[in-house]
Amino acid sequence: MYARPFTKEIEKKARDELNETPGHREEFLRNFREWIQTEYRVQCRPEGLWLLNYVRGCKFCNQTVKKKFTNFVKLETAAPEMFSNRDPLLPEIQEILRKGAIIPFGTPDKECVIVKWDVFEFDKVDFYDVMKVAMMVMDVFMNENDTCMVIGHYVIVDFKGFSLSLLKQLTPFTLKKIFYNIFLSYPCRIKALYFVNCPGYVQTLFGLAKPFISKKLGSRTSFYGENFEEVFSVIPRRYFPTEYGGNDESIDDIIGNWKIIIEGYRDWFLEDLANTNDRSRVKDKNSYNSYDIQGSFKKLDID
Repeated sequence: MYARPFTKEIEKKARDELNETPGHREEFLRNFREWIQTEYRVQCRPEGLWLLNYVRGCKFCNQTVKKKFTNFVKLETAAPEMFSNRDPLLPEIQEILRKGAIIPFGTPDKECVIVKWDVFEFDKVDFYDVMKVAMMVMDVFMNENDTCMVIGHYVIVDFKGFSLSLLKQLTPFTLKKIFYNIFLSYPCRIKALYFVNCPGYVQTLFGLAKPFISKKLGSRTSFYGENFEEVFSVIPRRYFPTEYGGNDESIDDIIGNWKIIIEGYRDWFLEDLANTNDRSRVKDKNSYNSYDIQGSFKKLDID
């Protein structure tokens, strides 16, 4: 995980882009914790960064953070394929951690992640399991990285080795379920989404997901074939893993480090699963179905 100091420049960015000041931050968090305990009696881990990063991702907007958190407490019911059974020692999660589909790295002013598809046997991988591990990585960032939500995320999806056989899993229903339950329940500051090493059909595939994402995210999405030098003009190549021409860690090193990190969070993930007993009150408060999620991607602010 890239460790950067919370500099004056980053502090200014938080103030200008997220409406964060020290006094306002503490008051907002205190009121938010009280609201959570009153409304849901959910364990909100007030001692860590997770809640602060959640609020930062909502730009300290009271209406936004309450609506998004209301969606969050429904996640296990809404998308059990991604948000239940998050034990890092489960065989399917171990397999994805060993394969290294999710490769986080950083720069002094950007959080980055590479999603690699060439590591899988596509007739054996479950797309939901890949997304589950991606969200587990996200939770670790929110717990440990005090700059990740201020900086924003740059996502590189590498389609080298991608197989059309996975498309039978990527139905419009699947894409809708993933986008609805992640983007409307978790804080999200995607600054750029790059698809690289793309076969021609990738843009067509993306078109299936387009109705479920915001215009802002759509405008930040770019497609490249084997030549994606433009990406390096935004994210300097030297920060990439060595396999992409960078000067830092190799992909194998990143895989090994993150496997240890995720496994080290096993108690946290198991405790989080136990807390879903509190979250189940939501089903009693609201007649729930798989898309009983508040919000619309037409209005969703992904900054």
